[in-house]
Amino acid sequence: YLNILRSSIKSYGINAFTQIDYKNFQESEFIRQASFTKHNNKQIDNQTKQKYEERFFNQITNHIMDKLYHKLYPQNVMDKDLIIHQRCLSLQWIELKHLTTITNIDLETFLPSTIGYIEQIDKVKNPRDKIEQIVKVIQIINDTLKFSYGDKIEVGLDVELPFLFFIIIKSSPKRLASNIRYIELFHDDLSGLIHH
Repeated sequence: YLNILRSSIKSYGINAFTQIDYKNFQESEFIRQASFTKHNNKQIDNQTKQKYEERFFNQITNHIMDKLYHKLYPQNVMDKDLIIHQRCLSLQWIELKHLTTITNIDLETFLPSTIGYIEQIDKVKNPRDKIEQIVKVIQIINDTLKFSYGDKIEVGLDVELPFLFFIIIKSSPKRLASNIRYIELFHDDLSGLIHH
């Protein structure tokens, strides 16, 4: 449905901005400016138009997903949710040194913020927002490693994953499988997360 919605919005082009109830969207000032530009018959280049369309599409998607979340997100806990949660609880004895040799970091500062973002995944409704929590965790991992080691290590997937596993174990998320499934089904572009 996201692809259908996207093509519909693009067929409207900038004219679609004049049909918005601005109160329902977070970036209303941005959309109002796009509408104002259209009404004043100013030339809009393709790159700017594409940017407007993309942000407009994201706002529409956010609004729809917020309204339909209770129907789209699995209401019942999946078996995989229970398995992952129980497995994480059983692995609470694990320390960072069991997963990686890179252990010279301040866990008292590092863990609370990253665990907070993992817990936030289950609270936000939009698939994009759920992905953003994971991206923030990865960014904190990167920033922490660069602060602690500078150029002494090259931060890549092989370095990041043990930290991500450690954070997931310590946070013991209750609906991780449900959230991953929800993201897979209702996010039309995972390239950003895959890139990270």
